[in-house]
Amino acid sequence: MGGSIAVTARKTNGEVIRMCRWTNPLPEFFQNVRWLDSDETHLNEYNKIWFEMREDYKRNAPGPEPDINEDEKAWDTWSNGFEHNMTPVYAPYPFLAPHAYGLVVIDYQTKTLLSMQGYSGLIEILSSWLADVGARLELTEDPHEDELRLQKLFERGCVCVVPWSARDLENARKVSSLEKARKLCANGGWKKHRFFMDPSPWTMTRFPETREGLRDFRERLEQLGFCLTDEEQALWDDYERERWGA
Repeated sequence: MGGSIAVTARKTNGEVIRMCRWTNPLPEFFQNVRWLDSDETHLNEYNKIWFEMREDYKRNAPGPEPDINEDEKAWDTWSNGFEHNMTPVYAPYPFLAPHAYGLVVIDYQTKTLLSMQGYSGLIEILSSWLADVGARLELTEDPHEDELRLQKLFERGCVCVVPWSARDLENARKVSSLEKARKLCANGGWKKHRFFMDPSPWTMTRFPETREGLRDFRERLEQLGFCLTDEEQALWDDYERERWGA
């Protein structure tokens, strides 16, 4: 499953990269010590395919995008001229505003992560995957690479466990190894525990998917010095109106 989501990243040099992305790679990006270490080459790797789609769009867009809701056949014809299949889905929409699933903002200047979306907890490691039940959390196409990434998180000492019913991480305790986490998840234990990364030195704020959460998110961005264009201001207003009415 999954779908489209708006993602914006501000690098330490102040460059702001506005994107529309597919939701599914988000856990892979955040569940990695390279993100915790603010390694911007990790961000560059995440951005690579989107930059390729942006160049594809600039080279090959055959004209203004038709409204798919008004003429699906015209949109299909328009979208057939791109080198990447997903270019017409993601590349035309570089904006800092919630879209589809919502919005994630990664600010390297202040080590701040902001999120309003219902796809992923971003820093939650699925206990069902640790117990090898249900769908595997496919961080990459290589299960061995996934294992190494998780091992590094445990080696760093940043993985915490809480009871499944816990409402926050106040009483979380550290789990020292991937093996111990899997023991906790064995014999049905995966239904009793939830695992999270401690994102330090980053701070993470999750905004609820409500009108108030949307407005608080927008205010927080302004406090951090992000500047919205007139078009983006209108997109925020449109998103609020479409979700919760006038």
